Amino acid sequence: MRRLAFLLPFLSGAITPQSMAAQSASPPIVRYHFGDNPAWADPSFDDSAWPATQIGKWPLPGNSSNGFMWVRAHAAVRSDAAEPLAILVTSAKDAVAAETFVNGRLVGRLGSLPPREQFAREGLFELASGLTRPGGTAVAALRIWYPPVAHQPFVVIAGGGRTRVEVDGIRHLEPSLRADHATAVIAEGPAFALNIVILFLGSGLLLLWFRSRDRELLLSSGLLIGQTLYMLEVHLFALGFLPIPWRTHALVEVACNVVTMYLIIEFLWTVYGVRYTLLRASAMAALVGFNAGNVALITASSYSHFTSFVLLILNLSLVVFNLVQGGVSLWMLFVKRQRRGIAAALVLIPITALLLGLGSFQNTTIGPISLNVFEVAFFVSEFATFTMLSHRAWREWRAREELRGEFDAAREVQERMVPPALDIPGFAIQSAYRPAKHVGGDFFFVRAGHKGTYQDNRDLAGGAFIVIGDVSGKGLRAALTVSAIMGALRTMPDLEPSRILTALNRGLTGQLGGGFVTCCAITISADGVAKIANAGHLQPYCNGKEMTLDCGLPLGILSGAEYPETKFRLTPSDCLTLLTDGVLEAKNPASGELFGFDRTAAISKESAERVAQLAQAFGQEDDITVLTLTFASAEVLHA
Repeated sequence: MRRLAFLLPFLSGAITPQSMAAQSASPPIVRYHFGDNPAWADPSFDDSAWPATQIGKWPLPGNSSNGFMWVRAHAAVRSDAAEPLAILVTSAKDAVAAETFVNGRLVGRLGSLPPREQFAREGLFELASGLTRPGGTAVAALRIWYPPVAHQPFVVIAGGGRTRVEVDGIRHLEPSLRADHATAVIAEGPAFALNIVILFLGSGLLLLWFRSRDRELLLSSGLLIGQTLYMLEVHLFALGFLPIPWRTHALVEVACNVVTMYLIIEFLWTVYGVRYTLLRASAMAALVGFNAGNVALITASSYSHFTSFVLLILNLSLVVFNLVQGGVSLWMLFVKRQRRGIAAALVLIPITALLLGLGSFQNTTIGPISLNVFEVAFFVSEFATFTMLSHRAWREWRAREELRGEFDAAREVQERMVPPALDIPGFAIQSAYRPAKHVGGDFFFVRAGHKGTYQDNRDLAGGAFIVIGDVSGKGLRAALTVSAIMGALRTMPDLEPSRILTALNRGLTGQLGGGFVTCCAITISADGVAKIANAGHLQPYCNGKEMTLDCGLPLGILSGAEYPETKFRLTPSDCLTLLTDGVLEAKNPASGELFGFDRTAAISKESAERVAQLAQAFGQEDDITVLTLTFASAEVLHA
C-alpha cells in the first residue's frame, strides 16, 4: 500500500558533484538527453542543445522509447586530490543499470544492460593513469537504462536517492562511500522504526484473534504484518542488504501487493458489512488489472506499443482501486455514519495517495532523516485502526469471560439439578449426560416410586419413577426450561405416567416461544409391572430391541393433548435403555453420515457410558443423554 497512489510517471535523479566542484563558484551544469548514441561519451561532444538542470532532476525516457538516456556534466577535480583517482557512482532512482564514462573512456558499469539486466546500486571505479588529473576537468557521462516497469507507480527497482558522480582520490572516496552508506541507513531509520512498530501492532492483533476468532482482527493483523514485511523488504533492497536480482525484488513486491490489496477489500467489506457487489467486483478487477500489468512490465525488456497499453490499464486500475477504497470509507463516514472511527482512519490512506499524486505533498528530509509521507499516513491510519479494534476486542473478550463465568455457574447448577442417577432398591441404574454446549436441554429424573404388592397382598419394598426428556434447541434457553421441568418433577406426587405428562404439558403450553419438549415417563412397581407414556420422545429399547408404544404430541404444543399409556411387565435381568436424539443424530464430520437407528439398536445393551462415548466419538451435534435400568427380582432383593 506504500505505492498505492495516483502518482505521475515522473521520477527524479540528481548528479551531486560535491568535491568535484570544490573549486567552482557554482555547481556544474548537468544536461540530459533521451536515446542512445555512443558519440555522446566523447568529451568534445557539444551538449549545449541538451536540456539543462541545475537542480539535478530529469524526467524518465518516454514509454515508447528504448529506455536509454544520457547524462553529462563537466566538473573540476580538486587540485589536492591524491592519486590514484577514482569515480564514485550511485545509480539513479528506478534505473536498473548504467555505464560510466570519464573523458570518453568506459570506466565501469553498475549492473548489466539488456538483454541480461542486473541491478547494482553503487560502484567505485579506479581511473586509469592520465585519464584525468588533479586540478583538471573531468567530463562524466552516464549511459542509463530504465526498464519499462520504471514508468508505473508501484514497483521500486532501486529505491530512493539521487544519482551521484564524484571524482577524487580513491583513498578519499572509499571512506566517503562507507559514510554515505551509513548516512543512507540513518535516513531510513524512521521508516524502519515505523514498520517495526506496525509489525508489533499486527502481531498484537493476531494474538487477540487467537483469543476471539474475530475475522476483523485476523484481516487487520494480516494487512499490518504483510505490508510491514513488504516495506522492510523494499528498504533493505534499496540499501543493498538484499543482493537479489531486481526482477525478483519487483515480483516479490507484486506478490505482496496482491495480498495487501485483497486484504484491504476483505477488511473493508467485513468491517463495514458492505453488500455492494458491483463495487467489490470493480475493486477485484482493479486488483487483477493492476498486478497483471505490473508482471507484464517487469518481464518486458523493451518498450513497445504493448507496454504503453499495459501502462494505461495499470494506471486506470490503480485509480479505480483508490476510488473504491476511499469512496466506501467516505460513504460509511458521512452517509451511513457507521464505524465512523475506523472509516476516518482508513480514508486517510487513499486521500494521502491522491494528494501525493497531485503534488500537494512531497517526501521530505529533516537533517539526515528521510520522511516518506505515505508511510507516515499508513502508520497513523493503521495505528488508529489497531487502537479501535484492540479496544473493542478487549471489551468483547472481557464480556465473553464474564459470560463464560455465568455459563460455568449455570452448568454447576444444572449438574446439581440433573445429578448422575443412583441405584434404587430393585433396580441397577446408570446414566451418561453430555451437553453439546456449556449447558444442555436434555434431562432425566429418577426416584423410588410405586411399591406394588405380593400375590398374598403383602407390600413390596420397591418401585421406580423415571422421566427422560429433551427440550428443543440448545444452550441457555433450553437449560432454563430444564430447570423449570426438574423443579416440577421434584414436587410432583406419585402419579400415573399419563397424568405426569398431562400436568407438565399444561404448565409448558404457551411458555416455550414456539419450542416444545419431548418426554417419556415410566412407573415400574417392585414386581416389574411397568406403565409408560410417551410425548413424542424416542421409543425405549428393551433388551436391545426398540419397543413399540403409543405416542402423543410433544409437550408445550397443545394444552388439551392426551397421552395414552402402555403397560408391560419386566422380568428379572431385563434392561431398559432410554436415550435422547443426540445419539441417533450424531454425525460423522467427514462423510456427513448419521449414527442412526441401526447403530443405536446394536449398542443399546451396552452401559450408558459406553453408548454415550460411541455416539460422541462418531460426531456429537446435539445434547446426548443415556439412561439404562436393569430390573432385579424383588423376591431376591428382599428375601
